[in-house]
Amino acid sequence: MHRLRLFSTVLLALILLATAGCSLAPEPGDKLTTLVVYYSSDDDGISELAREAARTAKCQMFEIQPEKEYGGLLNKLNSSEELSMEELEDLYSTDFKLKQPVPDNWSEYDRIILGCPIWLNGAATPVKLFLDENNLDDKTFYPFTIGTLDEAETLTTQLSLDNWRTGFAKAESFEKGASPETVAQWVDTLNSEH
Repeated sequence: MHRLRLFSTVLLALILLATAGCSLAPEPGDKLTTLVVYYSSDDDGISELAREAARTAKCQMFEIQPEKEYGGLLNKLNSSEELSMEELEDLYSTDFKLKQPVPDNWSEYDRIILGCPIWLNGAATPVKLFLDENNLDDKTFYPFTIGTLDEAETLTTQLSLDNWRTGFAKAESFEKGASPETVAQWVDTLNSEH
């Protein structure tokens, strides 16, 4: 009997040592903490930055996807190409919908790294719609974009609705093609704040 108890104690100690560094799946009710949410159109570079942010933060990603893609229309508009009447109607449609408006387990995340391209000097419409359709309570948002510091400030102002919406940190701006190290450094600063 004494040997069996000793064996059980040693076995339990070995199991505890073996699992000490393991990351276990969250239990129901546990906070998942961080989620990278992003919208990317065509070749704007946002998706690459989002992937690096998720890799550094060791978290999941959620891509905002409209039912109909609008990025190509804005590229045409920005390059002064002529749009057809149908394209203009699509661009100014109020019937803008997302494929999945609310991410799975949305209520369990408390920190959102939000990637957003600049459209016509403001936040991309799919991102605005995403924010309108979700409960933003008890979440802190860390937006990022590709652009200038002025564009990042405008993005912060728009996403926070002129500071009416709480929980929005100052947006970070990256150059197109920013190195993974640059993104990782930014995410690491967020980790030290959290």
